[in-house]
Amino acid sequence: MRAPGDKRSAAQNSEPDPARIPLLEQRASRVPRWNPPMVTHAPPQPYYQGPRVIHTAVFNGVPMVASPMPINYLCPYCGNYVVTVTTPIPGVLTWVLCTGLFVFGCVLGCCLLPFCVDSLMDVSHTCPVCRRELFRFRRL
Repeated sequence: MRAPGDKRSAAQNSEPDPARIPLLEQRASRVPRWNPPMVTHAPPQPYYQGPRVIHTAVFNGVPMVASPMPINYLCPYCGNYVVTVTTPIPGVLTWVLCTGLFVFGCVLGCCLLPFCVDSLMDVSHTCPVCRRELFRFRRL
C-alpha cells in the first residue's frame, strides 16, 4: 500500500494521470476525427445596394455634335433615323449685330441686313417625318 502522503490510486484520484494525457502536439499530428468542409469556389455574387434601378435614356435635346448642316439623327419622337431639315432662325447674334448697326448709324434699314444672311442666324433642325424640332444650333 501507499503511504498517506502519496497520491491516491488512479481509480480514486479525480484528476487524470498526466502521463496518460496526450500533448497538444501529439493530438495535432494525428488525422482529425471529423471531415473538414468541402471548399467550393463559387463565382462571387454581385453586390446590389438596395433595389435594382433601371435607367432609361432621357432625351435632353442636344446631340453630341451640333452643326448648321443637315445631319443623320435618330428622332426621339417618331423613332426614325432621318436626315434633319435645317431652317435658319434669328438668334442672339442676329439681334446683337442688328442693334450694333442701328447704334452706329444704319438707321434706314441697313441694320436689318443680319436677318438676310443665313450664316449669321441660328439653325433649327427638324424631323422630316413628324415635323418636330429636334435641336437648335446656336451661333452665340
